[in-house]
Amino acid sequence: MKRKWLGIVLSFTMAASLMTGCSNSDSTAGSNSAASQAGNNSSGSAASQADSGSADAPESAVSSGAEASAPADADFDPSSLKVCICIGEVENEAGIKIQQAYEDMVEKYGFTDVTMVDAKYDAVVQSEQIESCIQTKPDVIFIHPADPTGISEAVSHVIDAGIPVFCNEGSVTGLEDKLTSQCRTDNYSQGYATMTYLAEAMGGKGKVGMCYLDSNANWHERDLGALAALENYPDIEVVQEWFWDSTGVFTPRMAVDDMITACPNVGDLDAVWSAWDGGALEGIQAAKAAGRTELLFAGTDGGPEACQQILDGDQFLCSGGPMLYNQVVTLVDNAMLYLQGEDIPQCVWSPNVLLTKEGRENASSLLEDGEALENWDLPGYAEKWGLTISPTIEH
Repeated sequence: MKRKWLGIVLSFTMAASLMTGCSNSDSTAGSNSAASQAGNNSSGSAASQADSGSADAPESAVSSGAEASAPADADFDPSSLKVCICIGEVENEAGIKIQQAYEDMVEKYGFTDVTMVDAKYDAVVQSEQIESCIQTKPDVIFIHPADPTGISEAVSHVIDAGIPVFCNEGSVTGLEDKLTSQCRTDNYSQGYATMTYLAEAMGGKGKVGMCYLDSNANWHERDLGALAALENYPDIEVVQEWFWDSTGVFTPRMAVDDMITACPNVGDLDAVWSAWDGGALEGIQAAKAAGRTELLFAGTDGGPEACQQILDGDQFLCSGGPMLYNQVVTLVDNAMLYLQGEDIPQCVWSPNVLLTKEGRENASSLLEDGEALENWDLPGYAEKWGLTISPTIEH
């Protein structure tokens, strides 16, 4: 366990260094939302928001870093572009949403020569896919990193080849300032917000178990944010810890089973914070099986199953929702502007929505025909439904 904690300390130092290339120190909280920069259209599909032939400049986003621009092209025709899209994984709800967003943007701009691949969480596979894309000499490559460190060499080859490269949700270790542009989830603030909500629900005291995502540098920032939030609650003690097993051999359900076994009595363990919704969802299964219905849970991702659990039950309190769909909309819109010679931000920080039972109930009361709660991160919905935008925490 000591070695793992040392890893967290070292990763915090690395994360602080990483932020210098895409700093959120200029970010503002609250009203700056990816929904506003992508357009306040609540029709449900990015493809319906703009003409397929051109991109309107997005409104000001939470952005920082140098601007990038390409030579102007008066005869710009997006339908003639060769486009590669490398997605880290589509095996979970977040990945499915990212894939859907890219598919909608392909339709919006009329791309016809498109390669879209799924790495299934594997950085080696994604690196090979990126190298294969380079050989096709595309006009642009979009990457959702499977592992920001594991793909860095392959992405450096993209940059060396002079191909514009755009990343969504995360960055690439060591290349943060060399990417053409990136639209990133503020994972640190996400972890901070969910832990703060959980701690307040605990009355500021008690014992908590932690499910970390330390094997991925981008996701690990959620862990660091949660731990930073706990510093504000000296009467909350971390009594159990589990670090995600990327092999899948040891599951979150098994981890929370072990936590409950180690803390068999009410009061031995009051809550479990998870860096992703899957850990919380499986943890609730373990708690119910053990008759520990008093245990509280918090997660991150804002997927449909988690949101339904938050709305229907009383154990899953909140989930930090990254605006993944909006990120892709922003990223592709910016890429089209860049290819037309326009200046674009080198980094855009995408805000998060704190999804709670109160917020979900309010959103449910505002639904109109054809709208669905799982579409909360489509352009305009978060603002329309009055969902809470998590503040950006400087770090």
